[in-house]
Parts: sequence; C-alpha cells; structure tokens
Amino acid sequence: MNYSELTQMARFEIWAADYKAAADAVNVVILRDRQAWLDAREGIGVGDFVIDGDKTLRVAHDWGDAVQLTDGIYGASFYLGREDLSFSGGLNPSIDIAKFALTEERRAGSVWFFSEDSARAHNGYYTQAIFKVWKLEGLANGS
Repeated sequence: MNYSELTQMARFEIWAADYKAAADAVNVVILRDRQAWLDAREGIGVGDFVIDGDKTLRVAHDWGDAVQLTDGIYGASFYLGREDLSFSGGLNPSIDIAKFALTEERRAGSVWFFSEDSARAHNGYYTQAIFKVWKLEGLANGS
C-alpha cells in the first residue's frame, strides 16, 4: 500500500491509522537527518529563499557560480533526497552568486521525499524543511 492510499484508509480503519503512525515516525527521522544535511550546506543552495524587493523566490538550480530562481507561478516541487535537493518546475535566468547576501532569517519551505524511503508511485511524503534566506543585492525586482 502506498502512502497516499494509507492516508485515506487511516481515516476509517484503526490498523491503517496505526500503520500510518509508524510510517510517519520513520518519515520524521528521515526528515531530521536530511534537515541536518541542509543545515550543514555552505553558501546559497537549491530550496533557499531569496528576497528581491517585495518578491520572495526560491533557488531552483545551482550552477556553482550562478543560481536560477523560481517564483513558483508555473509550479514548484522540491524533492529532498539523501544529500540532494532537486527542483521541478519553471526557471528564471541565472544570477551570479556574488549578488546574494545571507540574512539571519530562516523559513520553512515545502519539500517531499518517498515515504519510508520507498520509491514507488503515490508514495510521496509532503512536509516542510527549514531553509536559509538570502537578499538579492543590486538587482531589485530582477532588473
């Protein structure tokens, strides 16, 4: 049974609710371990938030010397794997990483991974992780 089906069944069946609780406990440990990896990353990275004037964007792709941002208008999905965060959705043009300044702020952002680390259809566990927040300098509102 995949996580989506289990979530539906848990509303009506005690055995399914118990199984879902056990799966959720495993998923919390997976998230904790992956959050530790996110916290240890140096520099700007995929999933981080960026303040650009009055807009808030997220880093969608890291080219090493530049990053691409997304506003999520065309959809945004961040898969949090083992020491990897990948994005699926629309991208904006790349911006040199020297244009970003780290703030003290941290924000929760949507991520997903396979429930109990079992990759199969409809087995996504959707949650939030904590990300750094950066300020885009010298290019207010993308100009």
